Amino acid sequence: MKQFIFPVLILIFFIIAGTLDSADSPTAEDVLDYIEHCGIANAEIVYKQALLESGRFTSRLYKEDKNLFGMKYAYNRPTTAIGRNRNGSAIYHNWKHSVIDYWLWQSKYYNGGDYYRFLSRVYAEDSIYVRKLKLMR
Repeated sequence: MKQFIFPVLILIFFIIAGTLDSADSPTAEDVLDYIEHCGIANAEIVYKQALLESGRFTSRLYKEDKNLFGMKYAYNRPTTAIGRNRNGSAIYHNWKHSVIDYWLWQSKYYNGGDYYRFLSRVYAEDSIYVRKLKLMR
């Protein structure tokens, strides 16, 4: 039971914090700052994922569902998603909740090591995903 309570308390804290001051149109700097604020490992790479997955904050998935990372709706872990769209992608209240959900996902599945290798194994659906991330500026 104790193993469940701590992550839930952290989740509640981040949800409350993420609801405050969460403009619908963040700058790239806002996103990077929040990724770092949440303590997400490999923040620079995760930031590049947000840029790539959201089309630099222009994709339909980002604009309609506030989904920065193309995350699917989570069924087997805590999530900040408030629903799922017709393609099974998560819908969030705001972009900060998307970042918090990424943190929850990463906390469950990432155990250290080469993050690009990790992404190519458990995240990427595109065979050149890692190459695209490495080329992102």
